[in-house]
Amino acid sequence: MPVAIVTGSSTGIGFSTSLALAKDGFRTYATMTIAAKENLPLTALQTNVDDDKSVNDTIEKIINESSRCRLRIDWSF
Repeated sequence: MPVAIVTGSSTGIGFSTSLALAKDGFRTYATMTIAAKENLPLTALQTNVDDDKSVNDTIEKIINESSRCRLRIDWSF
């Protein structure tokens, strides 16, 4: 299964992109400020893109679970 990481997935186009990828067969990791999304076909990870430790912890978790990433989409600026 291909793996995708989408940052800025709390709302809007980031959230829509995450859902579309998950429904299209990607194992999707959706990073967001508050990971309060439930019952979705994706993995929501609380990540602060302004905090290096938060980003590194998120990437380490994804690598440990999936060992690689095929697609990364950044919606957080």
